[in-house]
Amino acid sequence: MTTLYIVRHGQVENNLKGLLNGSRSDCPLNENGRRQAACLTAPFARIAPDVIYSSPLRRALETARYLRGEQEIPICIEHDLRENDVGDYDGVPRSEIRKNDPKAWMGWNELMYPGFRFPGGSESLQEAADRTADAVADIVRRHRGKTVAVVAHGACLNLMVTKIYNGSVAGMRMLPHMVNASYSHFEIEDDGRFRGVEIAQYRHLPEQYWPKLVRRTPEWMQREHYFAGFAN
Repeated sequence: MTTLYIVRHGQVENNLKGLLNGSRSDCPLNENGRRQAACLTAPFARIAPDVIYSSPLRRALETARYLRGEQEIPICIEHDLRENDVGDYDGVPRSEIRKNDPKAWMGWNELMYPGFRFPGGSESLQEAADRTADAVADIVRRHRGKTVAVVAHGACLNLMVTKIYNGSVAGMRMLPHMVNASYSHFEIEDDGRFRGVEIAQYRHLPEQYWPKLVRRTPEWMQREHYFAGFAN
């Protein structure tokens, strides 16, 4: 069995200001983000992953280093773990998108239409989900029987999780929200069967960083599922 942890990076200023944060924004962690990321050190010292994979973007890579702490664990950069490309709306306030481009807001934030592509963006939501799911599946296959931590971004991780459960990004909004520096834990069998053990875990963080609205993990996420990408 392979154990997989997926981790969202700590907060950056774009998160704090309500700006859309895509693959073209390479922001460092802010003070809150560094404090959040430091809270990952203790739980992952107990988990002791064999290897850590990170998006190349600074906010993820900095978080990966906090997660590693003093352990001698390799951090590998995986380009396909980058955040999805939000095109011309990278760094734009969400409130402005909702007001000025309601069609884009509906396609992305409400309907999660698989074919939706941001203006000026290079990939659809489904393409971003496929990219990230393929990258994580390849990591799992390379590290059979090991414990692996993957540090990436809120949107691309949610797209990836929805893809491995459903094959499509439809239904992403049903997932519990992964706050900054939260993590999810999956157990994966060699034949592609998997189950979610912990989803969007945040209790290692100070209460001020907990989600305002706690959405319970759907029971179906903890049942056994199958994803062909995880199979030999």
